[in-house]
Amino acid sequence: MKNTSKLLLLILFWGRLNAQEIKTLTQKKGFVNHTEIGVLLGKNYYGTTAKASFSANTFNGYRFNHRLAVGATIGLDWYNSVQVMPIALGLRGDLLKNKKSSPFYGLDAGYGLMFLSTKQEYETLKGGPMINPSIGYRFAIGNGNALSMSIGWKHQITYSVYDYPEAIPLNSLIMRWAGNDQETTKYFNRIALKIGFSF
Repeated sequence: MKNTSKLLLLILFWGRLNAQEIKTLTQKKGFVNHTEIGVLLGKNYYGTTAKASFSANTFNGYRFNHRLAVGATIGLDWYNSVQVMPIALGLRGDLLKNKKSSPFYGLDAGYGLMFLSTKQEYETLKGGPMINPSIGYRFAIGNGNALSMSIGWKHQITYSVYDYPEAIPLNSLIMRWAGNDQETTKYFNRIALKIGFSF
């Protein structure tokens, strides 16, 4: 019982001390990192509702002022059986200055790579353009660090090309002839809900 009381007092003391250290969001010029994880929600490219899938990304850049940081973003997105690694140019910015918390915006635009996805026989996977605008809220937690919550929209295009080297029977009446390539374009549109950490 005594040990439990001491632990509770220690936690309360640390929390009070940490709260005193929290001043405002770090918005000075220099390097900035914003890393997020979350889920993607929406419909598959053929119109059916997709299961919630994992998404993660990290932005590294240079902050010019509280409203603008410019850098690069790399991430990993699951679209059910399709895995995409987006690489993009990114923007970040806070709307308020010298506050303990602030709304923020994010914008990433780039290209999604497909080398992590498992392809089928005779299939070639190609990545495509990606865009991801978002808005959210950042909370200072001390020592120049902050937590964030955000909601965004992610649009990703991918391509699948089937190249059959020889005639393949599809059924008893139809043959798939060699050289008859088939390309499928997939459009993924998702709502992205994420939590993050920045410094």
